[in-house]
Amino acid sequence: MEQQQLQELFRKYYNNEISQEERSLLMEYLSHAAPEALGDLITAEGLQLDDIHPVTSPVKAQEMLAIILQSASPAAARRGWWKYATAAAAAAAILTGIVVTTLTFKRSSHPPERVATLQTNIQPANEKATLILGNNTTVTLDTDASATLPQQGNTQVRLQQGQLHYESNGNAQQLVYNTLKTGRGNHFTIRLSDGTQVWLNSATSLEFPATFGKTERSVNISGEAYFQVVPDATRPFRVHITNKGTIEVLGTAFNIAAYKDDDKSATTLIDGAVKVSSGHSQQVLSPGQQAVISHQPDILLNTHPDLSQVLAWRNGYFKFDNTSVSSLMKEISRWYDVDIVYKGQPSEDGFTGTISRNVPLEKVLKVLDLNGVHCSINGKVITVTQ
Repeated sequence: MEQQQLQELFRKYYNNEISQEERSLLMEYLSHAAPEALGDLITAEGLQLDDIHPVTSPVKAQEMLAIILQSASPAAARRGWWKYATAAAAAAAILTGIVVTTLTFKRSSHPPERVATLQTNIQPANEKATLILGNNTTVTLDTDASATLPQQGNTQVRLQQGQLHYESNGNAQQLVYNTLKTGRGNHFTIRLSDGTQVWLNSATSLEFPATFGKTERSVNISGEAYFQVVPDATRPFRVHITNKGTIEVLGTAFNIAAYKDDDKSATTLIDGAVKVSSGHSQQVLSPGQQAVISHQPDILLNTHPDLSQVLAWRNGYFKFDNTSVSSLMKEISRWYDVDIVYKGQPSEDGFTGTISRNVPLEKVLKVLDLNGVHCSINGKVITVTQ
């Protein structure tokens, strides 16, 4: 096949305009192509496409690579050419000024002849939360509001540039508890009265005193949050996870994932030191380690967790590592505030890769469809078939 014809077929694939006959011709070539030839094609065509049709969307780059990775023959996949293709696509992404994200399905399956139309106007999660004050007054918070809220004891509460700030002029004689809740499709940031900052992922609840007492700092969490705790040797900071243990720190940065509908919680230490307790078990973590609490009486220690995966939500991505369909869709449900139903039993085959959290739901569903997980959407209900 001449290079000009090959590039034209690739271009049609990229724009989802290829016929079945052309698709078969391209797949036949790819199944026998040397890794270098395929890598050169991705790199060169990526640059040319940028000239005529700007590649400004991570999802567009993702679609380009996902189509090739999933459409090539199993024989080609076994030769490992996809590793070269990923690297080449990443190089092209750097040159064209985009961030490439890839998603590959573990099993060998063929995508549909044409990507399904999955039209929906559902947008990614935004900065919004509900604050429940000590007197049970409920306040809706969002990034557009800047206001002074009712004072809680000796603590002034302000909403500044979309973040909640608690400013105290001393220790509390009597604790007044507030609760900050993000729903599905929301996330938010708070600075507690001691200066500790907490980033709340979607569908997360944080209960905390408006002002901490003299001897300790204690909060309750359900969901997922990232903490940057201000050091205070005289007042340990404790995070209580409902039915899943306690984390004690002196001053540190760590992530907690403890959703009620998950069968385990994971505490990952980024900096400092924490002690994780569950029942009669305790585990002291060093930076870069993770403690997992499940139904077992002992705390499981992971000495080499994938920190980029743990912190992906803070950095604006979904990142999956051999993740099952049900787990993947659970994250999507929380972030986009949608319900998930399945036709038949969801496959346990795994996905590996990353998807931007900043794209509309329609883009995410299109990528999943390319990779063998076919969805339909009605209102806010996604039906998954495989």
